Amino acid sequence: MCEFICRESYGDFHYLTSEARSDELKDTAVREQVAVSSQQLTEAIKQIPALKQVLILDTCASGRLVQKLTEKRQISSSQIRALERVKDRTGMYVLAGCAADAVSYEATNYGQGLLTHSLLLGMRGAALREESYVDVSSLFDFAADQVPQLAQGVGGIQRPVIASPKGGASFDIGQVSDADKESIPLQSPRPLVLKASFQDEFEFEDTLGLGKLINEQLREVAARGQEAPLVFLDATELPSAYRLLGRYAVEDGNVKVTVQLSRGEDRKRFTVEGTKSELEQLVKKIVQQTQSRLPRN
Repeated sequence: MCEFICRESYGDFHYLTSEARSDELKDTAVREQVAVSSQQLTEAIKQIPALKQVLILDTCASGRLVQKLTEKRQISSSQIRALERVKDRTGMYVLAGCAADAVSYEATNYGQGLLTHSLLLGMRGAALREESYVDVSSLFDFAADQVPQLAQGVGGIQRPVIASPKGGASFDIGQVSDADKESIPLQSPRPLVLKASFQDEFEFEDTLGLGKLINEQLREVAARGQEAPLVFLDATELPSAYRLLGRYAVEDGNVKVTVQLSRGEDRKRFTVEGTKSELEQLVKKIVQQTQSRLPRN
């Protein structure tokens, strides 16, 4: 599966790779280093001798480029045309999870993109022919139906786009045994935690920088892969996610923090104490206490 984010420019549609640091593609050298045009993609695919081909573009993947998870990204007519060109010129089945709105769906409570999760769910048994064969049309249709339903759970809209060759019959792309099904890494939902916000109750600002330190710790916890107990989102608002807010008082080098972990009407408060000279330990206590109050897989 190729992880790209789309960018329309210079008479063609470009897919920015995960190495891209910006979506500014005026410089030809930059485009050659961190972008793949639909024309280049088409030509590369045409060099593959296989008569039946399948391409999955998880184009709502952010790589290292997208930091604002609430930035809107909508599919354009030119992107659809680009997909149609690739499909018609190569005769392959194409699935793109590129129509996203309001949130980055790589950061979901499944710890994997919605398109990826739907495809794995289908191959694990939900979209198999005769409980064994992976039919490309059945799998793509299942993913296209499943993704919008999952997107509703994180308060957004995502509709994958399918492009299939005219008159082309579907075909099997694999056979999955019972043992294979068990080994497919389908993640269980994990709690989503938004960016923390803390402030000194007297100064009305974060004089100790606790919020930044806590976010760094949450990001580290969330980076543990399949063992991670939560998904950290660098955003301040998202339905179904937990918000971590706090106020603290500093007196004679001692710090007393009141923390609120909330989601909707569900609010949990707890107090953590530490010292100004050992903020790292204080931050770890806050994150540990937060984890203990989150639902477990």
